[in-house]
Amino acid sequence: MEAIGRLETYPESHEAFKEISTEQVVFRRMLKWEYKIVYTVDKEELVVLVVKIYHSHQRQEGIIDELKS
Repeated sequence: MEAIGRLETYPESHEAFKEISTEQVVFRRMLKWEYKIVYTVDKEELVVLVVKIYHSHQRQEGIIDELKS
């Protein structure tokens, strides 16, 4: 996906997903078409890790519960 590829250049350009972020790990999310992409950046390894792609009409509470576990 082109949108995920752009994360290589500007990984911190999207908003933090505060509901699941911690002091140790900041998760971010971006919207592409009708999908939300949740990812985190490992600055030591210089890696962007996509952890979830979901339809924006899905219940966000369920997504938050899934990602917190």
